[in-house]
Amino acid sequence: MLKRIGLRAAVFATFAVAALAGGQAVADETAPGLLASQCMACHNPAVTTNPIPALGSYEQIRTMMLAFRAGTLPSTIMGRIAKGYTDAEIEALAAEIAAWKKGAAK
Repeated sequence: MLKRIGLRAAVFATFAVAALAGGQAVADETAPGLLASQCMACHNPAVTTNPIPALGSYEQIRTMMLAFRAGTLPSTIMGRIAKGYTDAEIEALAAEIAAWKKGAAK
């Protein structure tokens, strides 16, 4: 089952990169926009019935991701996801999401 989920995630990521590239050279997979957009699959604020919490501020996202990665914040899936990110990627995606939220508030 995990192999199937991994394959689905890889296929989704490939299509997402292709869609975001818009016919241009494939985007860097660590680009902040692409990293942050992956969070929206579960943390989409447009889904009002979603039991998954909305994303917070830059500092909250950064702090929680680092804690998930370290295993000091209990989780079901986020600990496994956070282990795949470097400090720089966590900071970049937190900044990108915070910027999106500021833009949406206008």
